[in-house]
This record gives sequence, structure tokens and C-alpha cells, in this order.
Amino acid sequence: MTPSSISILLLTLPALLGCTQKAPGARMKQREATVERSDLIQKVTVAGNVVPFRYSLITAPYNGYVKKLYVSVGDRVTSGAPLVSVAQSLQSVEQVYPLRAPFTGIVSQVMRVEGEFVRQDDTSSYILRLDDFSRMYIEAAVPEADRTKLKVGQQAVVRATALGEKTYKAVIREIAFAAKVQQSWSNTQVLFPVRLELLEHDSDLVSGLSVLVDVETAKRPSVLRVGVEFVEKNGGKYMVTLVDGMKKEVVVGIQNEEHVEILNGLSEGDRLRQVDFLN
Repeated sequence: MTPSSISILLLTLPALLGCTQKAPGARMKQREATVERSDLIQKVTVAGNVVPFRYSLITAPYNGYVKKLYVSVGDRVTSGAPLVSVAQSLQSVEQVYPLRAPFTGIVSQVMRVEGEFVRQDDTSSYILRLDDFSRMYIEAAVPEADRTKLKVGQQAVVRATALGEKTYKAVIREIAFAAKVQQSWSNTQVLFPVRLELLEHDSDLVSGLSVLVDVETAKRPSVLRVGVEFVEKNGGKYMVTLVDGMKKEVVVGIQNEEHVEILNGLSEGDRLRQVDFLN
């Protein structure tokens, strides 16, 4: 390559680069929207697990061996029905009285087999588990920011990923007054335990099933609303930007993940520009 050709390249390269760079002050066109009137529903979503009304872990009354199992997983037993017998020696000819069901329920787990050694009152290696599904509950935990939105008696909708589109109705029965703190290497989370009763359930809802609970905490019919991306908080004030670029203070009400209620400052049909969070 000759010196003259090198000079031409060096001269043209800045020009080419200049064509690809954005002009100073240029920015992406911001989305616009119209203030509309519609219903607004606020909800809190929490994760939880299904638990029975009560359960019992059946353990050995003394060190010994499982002599006889009277039940299998899935069996329904009545209060007082024999569950399992434990003998101190499998060769013993002495009569052994069985352990009996403390309440009517379903045998949800059988963890030992006949002839296996078991330890006295060892709940870490229990023989079987009996669940009372006459009533079912959900144990969940809500972040401190959402606790004041929940009230005992509020209705909820329960769904589980494992059950597809199926939903169940529930009601809040208890909200803890003391928090439990969960710590990890990166942060500390403050959560308040919440207990809900399932108003309807079937055999698909089993102990320990992971669920999501949607609680409708507020509903406003036919209110002015805008998308959350059109409202910014500046200090203690809420501001919107009109399409002509002028900022205007507004008074807001409830909000959800998508919309904010406008109580004052805008009218139906007003046009807004999306907040430019980069400037």
C-alpha cells in the first residue's frame, strides 16, 4: 500500500465513524399514552405451602423392631384403628399391642418396613405419618411492605404450577404480629407468617405442595388510571410528563404492577409521555 493511499484511508475513517454515531442530544422516541377510565384492582401475591388441619408422626414407644404394619400409603383410617406394632425382639412370643390412630385421617407416608429396627420417639426416623385432611390450610409469608394491605377474612385465589390452570378459593385466617427474619449472604428479609384456610380442596392438593396465593386487597371501579411507567416520584411528589414536555404534579391512589390510580391533576383523555428514567 502506498503512502498516498494510507492518507486517504486516515482521512475517510473519521468521516465514516461520524456517520454511525448518534448526533448529540438524540434519544429514543418515548412512548405516549392516554389517561383512561377503568377499574383498578390491587392484589398481593405470596408463595406458600399446603398443610393439613393436623398431622401425627407415629414413632416407636421404645427401641425395637417393626413387627407388623396394618396400613399402606393412601389408606383412610378411623380414630383408634391399628397402625403398626413394635416388638423389642422379633423372636418374642409375647403379645404386642399395636399403636393406634389418634384421629381419623389418611396415611400419607410409610417410612419403615416390617422387621426394621426403630428407635424410641425418634421423629427423624418415624414409622409413618397420618394426615387429617378434613380441613386444609396454606402457610405463607408476606413482606413487611405488604403486611398492612392484608386483613383477616380477605378472600384469596390459590394456584399451583403443578396443577396447571386449576384454582381454589381460600380465606385469610391469621396474620402474625411478629416477623421472622430470613438472612442470606447478600441481604436480610423481614417476613410475616400468614395462614389461610382453603374453602375448597380435592385430592390434588397434598401436604407440602407449593402454591401461589393472590389476595385482592383493594378494588376501585371506574377510576382514572395510567401505566406505572408514566409516573415518577420526585421527593414526596408524584409527577407526570405531558406530551408537550411540561411536567405536572398529580395525586395518586392505589396501584398494582401495571397501573396507578390518579386522584387529582389529570383528566380523562390527557396525553402523557413515558418517564425518561435515563435523564
